Amino acid sequence: MNMKNQKVLLLAMSLVLIFSAGIFAAETTFVSQVDYSGVFDFEPISSDNILIEYDAVAKAEFIDGVMAFVGSDVVPAHWRDLSIISRMVNGIVDARNGGTYSAENNLAFVPGETYHFKYIVDMKAKTYDLFVTTPEKQEVQIAKDYAFRADGPLPSDLGKFFMRCQYGEGNVIVTNMKITEIK
Repeated sequence: MNMKNQKVLLLAMSLVLIFSAGIFAAETTFVSQVDYSGVFDFEPISSDNILIEYDAVAKAEFIDGVMAFVGSDVVPAHWRDLSIISRMVNGIVDARNGGTYSAENNLAFVPGETYHFKYIVDMKAKTYDLFVTTPEKQEVQIAKDYAFRADGPLPSDLGKFFMRCQYGEGNVIVTNMKITEIK
């Protein structure tokens, strides 16, 4: 077996081990789109409690950068299709609580800086908490027991990540995504 085939086999074995442990980890860079094509599938996770983490960078202040998670059976074609939603919008970070966007604490973001997003999702209650860590390592709670979007499908699992920025492709970049079942 040549070196390239050995690397592919090792990667495949690593992915099997990661998914069998209920964890998704991606070294992929996710880039926001201006339409609904920014959908990225991952192995569906249906655990009662899920931890999601990633790093996000906004390229500009006055944008509407949406980052969301939906069920594996949902094909996002409209805002109402999104379940768990956070935004980097007009210089601040907020999240969707049922039918409205809000934030437990104010957090302004600086374009070009990296912010660490951490969601704790309760799939039974259909709620989530969101913490965002600033470049200065200050953790700010944005959402506490926020309800999944009120007018959208309520997922039984999470299986897709969605990104959109109406004001230009690539205005939000996400890296270092990890999704873990909390037991």
